[in-house]
Amino acid sequence: MLRRRLYGLWRAARKAVACPQITSELRIRRGERTAALIVAVVAAILNGLLIYKYWDKFTLGGDLGYYSIFYKTFAVSGFDAWTLVDLSCEDIYFNTLRHPLLFTLLYPLYAVNHLQMLLTQFNCAALLMAAVQVACAVYSFVFLMRIIRSCTGLRRYESAVLTGLYFSFAYILLTVMVPDHFGLSQPLLLLTVLVASRCMHRGEAMKPLTEALLLLLTAGITVTNGVKTVLAALFVSPRKALGIKPLTALLLPSLLLVGVWQYQKYAYEEPQHERIEHMMELKRQKNAASVAPDKKHDDWRARQNGTPIDSHNAVLKWSDTSTPRLRSVVENMFGESVMLHTGHLLGDVQQDRPVFVPYDTPLGYVVAGAMMLLLVGGLTAGLLSARHRRLTLMLTAWLAFDMTMHLGFGFGLNEVYIMTAHWALVIPISAAMLVATMRGRVRQTAVFAIQVAACFLFIYNVWLIGRYCLMG
Repeated sequence: MLRRRLYGLWRAARKAVACPQITSELRIRRGERTAALIVAVVAAILNGLLIYKYWDKFTLGGDLGYYSIFYKTFAVSGFDAWTLVDLSCEDIYFNTLRHPLLFTLLYPLYAVNHLQMLLTQFNCAALLMAAVQVACAVYSFVFLMRIIRSCTGLRRYESAVLTGLYFSFAYILLTVMVPDHFGLSQPLLLLTVLVASRCMHRGEAMKPLTEALLLLLTAGITVTNGVKTVLAALFVSPRKALGIKPLTALLLPSLLLVGVWQYQKYAYEEPQHERIEHMMELKRQKNAASVAPDKKHDDWRARQNGTPIDSHNAVLKWSDTSTPRLRSVVENMFGESVMLHTGHLLGDVQQDRPVFVPYDTPLGYVVAGAMMLLLVGGLTAGLLSARHRRLTLMLTAWLAFDMTMHLGFGFGLNEVYIMTAHWALVIPISAAMLVATMRGRVRQTAVFAIQVAACFLFIYNVWLIGRYCLMG
């Protein structure tokens, strides 16, 4: 009798905290397993290329200066390897105000790495992050393919082609392999779109627990992505957005993130800052020239970052009012994000890459123009379709938020391509809406053309990435 009652309490508790709108999407279904396996293999190879490039440095274990090891060694466009520093020595160098939950989510991996490093003196931080990146890549592929199939009704092959197009983009391939936070953001954003599209299709509201969990994770990895979760909830059920439960679902995760951020600040960041200041003071006493700033490089980097609205304000200093917008859209947003420039290959604008690098041939501009047309044509087709209108409006709102942040405010504009995973997901979904309006031979031709473009971009980008990793 007691056993039966305990089991009943366990089932009731599990049902109370269950989140079926999310958990039902985490199972890889039978028809998706082959594609998931292929994606896992490709992602593992890409991660292997990067680890091979830095194997000698990345695997050093013990009581070492991991900031210097990873900061001075790692160089892949504008991406950072702060997660590897975190997993190696528990130090935080990323902005926790912008990524409040990232350190907490990575802490179990640090604990595993720390314990094994005590025994082996081998640092497996890069291998642990690679495993996380491969899993994120698989779920990103699966989620995007489900979105395209469920919201547009495209066949499985057509959905796979459009998903393949997205994963042929240069900075989506890089997102899958670099140890930065973008690889973690990508599946969470796609999961948010998937859950929202399912709710719209079924005519049901997003459950408060679902909304709270998505907000906690998306905003926890990158605060601005939390805005997209809020927008998704608004478009799913605008009439119920001001209810007590939806507002509570927004408030509680926000308070939790603030609490986590404050704890990290006082428990980890401030002691770390004091320790670094003490170490720098000792270096100054021994040799002041060794810690003197490089004024020439600092001035050059300031010019690269553009003119902020107010360089002394904590928020406005991230703005950029001087970098040309139109050229940024062509060369970097729809150019470099999709098809790598061969000049200054994967260079960092904070180190040696100019903000704008022209393509060697007109083909790069043709590809950029085609992506723009796919986006605009797809969003137009979605807005004209009663079935797709609400999802299209949601995606348009997401895109408008990103464009306001990058092109309006100027945040990260000089290296906007590293944030491709935050906004480019709109391209294949909107393209699917455009394909859904086509019939017969026109549709077959369009799908074939997209397939050719995806194959070309994948081969071209992987070739250049592989050359960079293997040949320096």
